[in-house]
Amino acid sequence: MGRKMKITQLFLTCISTCVFAGMAHADNSSGAASVMDPVEAMELVMAEPLTYVGQFIPTSSISGIPSCLFRNAKVTVLYTYCRKSEAPAYGLIVYSNTVERGHISFYAEGDGRPVSELHRSEYLKHMWRLLSRFNASGYRAGMTAKEFASYHETERTYYDSGCHVWQSYSQPVEAKCLSAHQAQEPEWVKVSLNFWNDPNQAWYDVQTYMRSLIKSNSAIR
Repeated sequence: MGRKMKITQLFLTCISTCVFAGMAHADNSSGAASVMDPVEAMELVMAEPLTYVGQFIPTSSISGIPSCLFRNAKVTVLYTYCRKSEAPAYGLIVYSNTVERGHISFYAEGDGRPVSELHRSEYLKHMWRLLSRFNASGYRAGMTAKEFASYHETERTYYDSGCHVWQSYSQPVEAKCLSAHQAQEPEWVKVSLNFWNDPNQAWYDVQTYMRSLIKSNSAIR
C-alpha cells in the first residue's frame, strides 16, 4: 500500500472511530459553551508564538509518522504527520485552552503535493474536512506530550457528533451541527462553510508558520 493511501486510510479510520462510534462522553458539564469555528481557531493559533511541547506516535497510526504538540496561552495545537519532509496529507487539530470550547480538526489532501503548496481550489473535495466538537472527558490544558498521548486514546473512542463541513465524493456538501450543538448551527455553518469554500489568508499563514516551526526544531526528524 502506498504512503498516500495509508495516510488517507488513517484519516477515514479516524472519522469512523472518532466521530460516529465512541463510548466515552464529551466533557461539557455546563452544556452552554459553543465550539470554535475555523476562523476563530486560526486567529488563536496566530495570536501568540507557539512553543513546542513534544511528539508521540498515536497507537492507531497506520503511517507511523509522529504527531507534534505545540501550545500558546490561547490554544494547544496537534500537528499530525509531523516530519521535516512534508506529507501529502495535512492534519491540524486546534484545542482551545478554555477547555469547555472543545477543539476543531482540519484535514486536507490534494494531488499528492504537500498541502502547503496548494490553493483551496486544488484540494480534493472529499478529503477537505472540518469538524468541531467538545473534548472527551479528562482533557485539560497544559498536558505534557506523554499525558496528551494517553488522552488522545480516549478521544479516539468517544461520541460527540459536533459541527462539521465535508463532502462525500459526488454528494452535496454537508454542513451542520448535531445534537447538543444545534443551537449554534446557523452561525457556525455560515462561517465554516464560507471558510471551506474559500479559506482566509490566515489558513495559509498557519500552514507556513507550522512548517517553519517543524523545520527549525532539531527534535523533529
